[in-house]
Amino acid sequence: MASRIVHLAIANEITKIHPLPEPERFFLGSILPDACPDRQAHYNRLLANGTKKTNDLSGFRQRFGSQLLCDPLYLGYYLHLLQDILFRNEIYGVVGFDPRPAGNVAQLHLDYRLTNRYVIDKYRLTNQVRVPAGLEAEPLWKEWQFALTSFLEELAQDFHDTPQGTPKYFTETVADRLIDRSVRLCLQELEAMKCGDGYFEEDRYAWKKWSLPTHEIIRFRQIDLSEFDRLASQIFAILSRNMLALHPEQTLSDDDYPAWFAYQTEHFGEKTFLLAEDDAQVVGYLQYSLRQTTLLIEEIEIAPEYQVHFGILRGLLRALAAQIPPQAETAAAYIHKDNLRSARIAEKLGLSPAGETPSGKSRLYAGSIRTILETAGAFFRLR
Repeated sequence: MASRIVHLAIANEITKIHPLPEPERFFLGSILPDACPDRQAHYNRLLANGTKKTNDLSGFRQRFGSQLLCDPLYLGYYLHLLQDILFRNEIYGVVGFDPRPAGNVAQLHLDYRLTNRYVIDKYRLTNQVRVPAGLEAEPLWKEWQFALTSFLEELAQDFHDTPQGTPKYFTETVADRLIDRSVRLCLQELEAMKCGDGYFEEDRYAWKKWSLPTHEIIRFRQIDLSEFDRLASQIFAILSRNMLALHPEQTLSDDDYPAWFAYQTEHFGEKTFLLAEDDAQVVGYLQYSLRQTTLLIEEIEIAPEYQVHFGILRGLLRALAAQIPPQAETAAAYIHKDNLRSARIAEKLGLSPAGETPSGKSRLYAGSIRTILETAGAFFRLR
């Protein structure tokens, strides 16, 4: 599916040609399907004995026909589904993308991030998405559980994200071509709605239902010291890359690896390491220790190309929740003052500022384990 920034660019171009009442509802609807952890919120339908998929535009019109004609929220949602069909036609049929080889899906999602800045600048996008009052009463909201708070925080981050690299599949040229085609066909669909005829035929654009191998399934598990010895270089690489992005002046180099490895090995018995793996590649980790009745989250690091869309943080927190020691009453974490995104997530989970390090560079966040589990269960759908 296309990135939320691309969906916003398409919505923005549509409103320039076809002004809509309550455009803020249209912009929200244009990205809302991606805020639901359940992929069926895209109204997928199988064809050809289960070998192909499409988004069920006809079924959506039947389900929400009355709202489509009068509420821009539902219109935006519907056109998002159409745009995702066009995206798959572009990425599979024109670009020739194959999601099966290891790393391809991660590269595609990194491409989204790399291309976002170009799209934001060219189409002069600003974050116009607002949550209207009474959204919880909408039939759509009752049908699906949208994780809207965290999703909109990620959207805000999109406007400031500056990843490094060169897009491989979803390039600037592909983005422009997709946006232009989507705007044209969405405007045609608006005319079809007025006439009640000539709708987009979603079955003609059905895409192959890929059978992805196990390497596209992220695995979460605890490791012992022998496994740490084998995987330490991958873990260090993630830490180093994230430090480079957040604190370039404190970047870890290969020269720092021996001291880091010696320290981690010496203190390994005091901590627990949880890993996220894509096939044989470490893509994230969580490290925690127990100090009397306080569970101290010492580090959470996720590889840059896996920081959105893959649910790594959610998976690591789920793995942590499954093995919290019974004597733990409080959870705590030190977060660098420049790491605003992590601080917002900590606060959403129920952690509050409770002090800072002697250097003054990091804050200590703490809160009740029970409160955190209840909040996380709603915020990240842990249960």
